[in-house]
Amino acid sequence: MLTLDNYFSDESNKEYLSVSQFKSSQKCEFSAHAQYVTGEYKRPVTDALLVGSYVDSYFSGEFDKWIEKHKIEIQTKSGKLRAPFINADLMIKRIEQDKMFLSCMQGLKQQVLTPVIGGVKWKCLPDFIDVDLNICYDLKTTKGFSWDWNDSHKKKLPFYENFNYFLQLAVYREALLQKYGSLFDMNICAITKEKVPDIKILSFESDECIERFDRELANVLEYQQFIVKIKSGEVSKEELTRCEECNYCKQTKVINEFEDAEVIL
Repeated sequence: MLTLDNYFSDESNKEYLSVSQFKSSQKCEFSAHAQYVTGEYKRPVTDALLVGSYVDSYFSGEFDKWIEKHKIEIQTKSGKLRAPFINADLMIKRIEQDKMFLSCMQGLKQQVLTPVIGGVKWKCLPDFIDVDLNICYDLKTTKGFSWDWNDSHKKKLPFYENFNYFLQLAVYREALLQKYGSLFDMNICAITKEKVPDIKILSFESDECIERFDRELANVLEYQQFIVKIKSGEVSKEELTRCEECNYCKQTKVINEFEDAEVIL
């Protein structure tokens, strides 16, 4: 049985597909295989990831347990909080000051869901679920609300597009439909990591958002069987596409020839 205790285990990663696996595989099949299949590559635990997890754990009720597990990463040798996590405390206080934002941090917290999508077992972990009102809230931390450049789209996009949170919310929405038999309203409660944290509550209930959810699920159905084949060993490493941009591709890069320098001016 999948629980919070074994949710992130190697065993559950092999048995279930997740949004992280799906996005990683679409970005770079080669590194995703090394991360989720062979275990040759471990995704670096960055301060950015830890800050998000720090804030999440506080509002999910797992804070003391999380702190005990991550003392080495978040504290100095003298036992004081490192600067990014002092700022994370400011983020928590900012959320607690806003009644509307704080009211979203209620209901079922981080409930493990295991939907079956197109015959494939998935796992997901929505932050907050209000079963009575059919509303789901996901807590996100981001560096800021200004739009950032996206190489794929060749233009600036908001954080929720740059990290494709539409895919995550689409999977959550389908998982909740399978669990409770109702369509849930999907929302993101976002707070920035700035020295003066900013906050937003974003609704994803417009017709355009619903259409986007449908497109994301269609993408899942089209591509997920290939990921299943990768995880089962049916696809060899030589058949996998390298992005040549991620850390694992850089680590395993082999130079076989000279590369011509480009003249720009």
